[in-house]
Amino acid sequence: MRIVTWNVNSLKARLARVEAWITAAQPDVLCLQETKMADEAFPHGAFAALGYESAHHGEGRWNGVAVISRVGLDDVRPGFADGRDDPDPDARILWATCGGVRVASCYVPNGREVGHDHWHYKLDWLGRLHDDLAANADLAADPVVVVGDFNVAPDDRDVWDPSAFAGATHVTPEERAAVQRLVDLGLVDVFRERHDAAGLFSWWDYRNLAFPKGRGMRIDLVLASPPAAAALDFVVVDRNERKGEKPSDHAPVVACPPSGSSGAPPSPTSTPTPTTAAPRSGSRRRPACRTNWWTRNPSGSSCRPTSGRGAGWACASTWTWIGTRWPAWPRRRGASPPRSGSRPSWTGRSAHSHSARNASRSAPKRSNLAGPMPDTASRPSSSVGRVAASSWRVASANTV
Repeated sequence: MRIVTWNVNSLKARLARVEAWITAAQPDVLCLQETKMADEAFPHGAFAALGYESAHHGEGRWNGVAVISRVGLDDVRPGFADGRDDPDPDARILWATCGGVRVASCYVPNGREVGHDHWHYKLDWLGRLHDDLAANADLAADPVVVVGDFNVAPDDRDVWDPSAFAGATHVTPEERAAVQRLVDLGLVDVFRERHDAAGLFSWWDYRNLAFPKGRGMRIDLVLASPPAAAALDFVVVDRNERKGEKPSDHAPVVACPPSGSSGAPPSPTSTPTPTTAAPRSGSRRRPACRTNWWTRNPSGSSCRPTSGRGAGWACASTWTWIGTRWPAWPRRRGASPPRSGSRPSWTGRSAHSHSARNASRSAPKRSNLAGPMPDTASRPSSSVGRVAASSWRVASANTV
């Protein structure tokens, strides 16, 4: 089962984008956070039109969580069942059983600042999640997946610069200990189990060009019980959904079963033979811009780029999207393909036609690193990347 978590930072503002992503990526279960919707305003009909059932727990302007499923949606429960009489004052957790897997969509409180009442509420909230799981789930035997925006970076590998977060929330020993208690209870951080490298993030601030500079955090987690973790083969972050028009500041985290099951990327034999060999670990060389394709990493290992702004490759999965940093090249009859390493214009035309070069001179210039890429819906239909099962781009540390 392909399970996805995504803090959309207002579903009303990004519904069209979410619908396009669902159509391309075809998740079995999609857990949303920060919908910022009341229950009566949730667009159940939009997801039903795509073949999904949906459940929502929201309060209006803030918070809000949802579970969207095409494999069944049973035993829906908002809030905690931890034996305490005081309900959670915010709409931050929703439970459901989807295809035999118990799923929780979580939006952990931010904490605001260390020592603030909201910070203590955050620690208490994580404690209640622990107690709910301890009381209602047999993690050793049952498939349970707890996903969402945890607003905690589990260790220093999960922030771009630990010194920049000194004294701030998200990295305090107390917050990390609260998440570690969930792991000690029996849950597995499946992303970190598969990818040991630092610099693989799921959130980037809107301010100060944090995304193109690679200044992010990994705070969107997929925590699974051992039976559920064993059924997942790879976990990736779709960084491309952090680009384009009106993105969320979070990218979807996608957990998939092994090849041959629902959610697997295409096999290498189903894709065109690439024109450039995949880079070795640490290589800064990129393939020619004219191809987009999946490739198997050497020995299934994670590869990291050398340091430097926008440098090289960083593979976040055994399956890695090897393609361009720029929009896919339109292939017009008679147009020559771009040279490896050439920089295209941002006009949306072929940079190797005389008319396009003239148009690009008059068009406003955009930085390759800072500029947004088109979202999936705007990519040329001829691109290999439009294959629904392989439409997302894999998380990378510094590639843009």
